[in-house]
Amino acid sequence: AAFLRNRSVGAMAPGRQLLNHMRTEGVGGFEAWRKATMGVAAKVHAWVDKAGVTPDHVLVDGGSVLQAFGLRRAGDTDLLWVEPDSPAAAEKLRGQLQAAGFGDHNGYLQREDREDAIFNPERHFSLYGVKMLALEEVKRCKLARDEADFAKDILDVVGIDGLLALGGA
Repeated sequence: AAFLRNRSVGAMAPGRQLLNHMRTEGVGGFEAWRKATMGVAAKVHAWVDKAGVTPDHVLVDGGSVLQAFGLRRAGDTDLLWVEPDSPAAAEKLRGQLQAAGFGDHNGYLQREDREDAIFNPERHFSLYGVKMLALEEVKRCKLARDEADFAKDILDVVGIDGLLALGGA
């Protein structure tokens, strides 16, 4: 993990938390973890470049964060992003995001809370140049959701709690 500490992970509290709590067994070992997390980062970077989005205005959420911590493999990649003020521009960007295969999680947080998560370094970490929502924030979002995946969300929350209990937050 030393190479991550020096080059690829943000140094704020959520980034240190990744270094302290990451387990790769849940995703098939270190090489599988590295390939999966680098794949997510490459996909996000490619979409940001193609869509002309400011890279600092995008944040990975959900299962990809759990994958980064080694809790489970991600089924997809979900994003929180800064919506343009123009409704037409926001819808165009949303369409591009979905066409690129990303899930749109903007509906889970109010705009002010979403933008605070994106810009406040205490609420995210950076991995391979991509912002990822802090683990406690993923837990909070999963607890607030009321969806068909509720049972899976509860299992994710139990996994988060277990991981954090291993060495403190």
